[in-house]
Amino acid sequence: MMITLDNDLTSLFSLPIITLDKAMKICDSNQPFTALFGAVIGQNLTDLADDFNQRKCDRRSGNGQAYHCHISVPDKAD
Repeated sequence: MMITLDNDLTSLFSLPIITLDKAMKICDSNQPFTALFGAVIGQNLTDLADDFNQRKCDRRSGNGQAYHCHISVPDKAD
């Protein structure tokens, strides 16, 4: 069987993705991210991330490197 990648990898693997503005506010999120974290548009990333380090983020992104932090899934009331 041969698989062709007609779609981008984020869609193919259902990766949760957000877009941030310069103030670290969430501007956009895809469906997999919204399914995990709920409606977060307009929230600040630093409110969701337990280990966010602004200096490290600025340094790495300024050097063209990726920055990773952990985002906690909010408790969902049943």
